[in-house]
Amino acid sequence: MDTSRFAKQLKLAGRGAAACLAATLICVASVGAAPGEHPGIRLVDNETNGMNLTPAQQQRLTALESASRTQSADLFSQLQQTRRKLSDVYRKYDLDAAAAARLNQDLNRVQGQLLDLRLSDQQQLRKILTPDQFAQLQSSIQRRPRPDGGHGGPGDPSHGHRDWTPR
Repeated sequence: MDTSRFAKQLKLAGRGAAACLAATLICVASVGAAPGEHPGIRLVDNETNGMNLTPAQQQRLTALESASRTQSADLFSQLQQTRRKLSDVYRKYDLDAAAAARLNQDLNRVQGQLLDLRLSDQQQLRKILTPDQFAQLQSSIQRRPRPDGGHGGPGDPSHGHRDWTPR
């Protein structure tokens, strides 16, 4: 994900809630997805090894991961298209404020859908895993290497987020 372009678009949109979401999504995208991928629940095999998952749990996790990635990819595609349209509106000297407002609303709607998807993913994850398995997964995520060579997910204090879970 091109974080500088993403941040610029959010600045142009001028929404406080969108800016807060941007920080979350940037961390999620940088840790939870490889370059060019969209974040979603992403469980690496070595993170679930040793958790004593039943075959049914493994199947449910795989289905959740697949559905989450598909849905979030669709939503991120919508975000990119809407950001491009908004950027086009802002590039013109004669500002079409009504069009910009509609596009801001579209951005907020899709970002809200992403947050709703994340909440749903988190609820499903807790229905699949036992509390001990969930704790093991959280511990494994904290040890996950970051793309910048460090360790720890966005729950790592260096990221400023304490409530991150797998995406």
